[in-house]
Amino acid sequence: MSSLPTKPAPAAQVPESIEERFRRLETRWLAETGHLSSTTKITAHPAFQEIMSLGREVVPLMLRDLEARPRLWVWALPN
Repeated sequence: MSSLPTKPAPAAQVPESIEERFRRLETRWLAETGHLSSTTKITAHPAFQEIMSLGREVVPLMLRDLEARPRLWVWALPN
């Protein structure tokens, strides 16, 4: 009787932290909109919209970025 080789169990994926998700989306957003001048197109980008959906948890991250250098986060901050 032949035995089949066993496949290693897939590594358990550790869920992204809010900051990791924010940074991943930020990187994509900046890479795909850095050449644009239209604020409408910049803020309509899917990654920007997903960042917005993360809610108030990302506000401290945005504020930290704004302290370090000018950024476009002003459009995302809650009123």
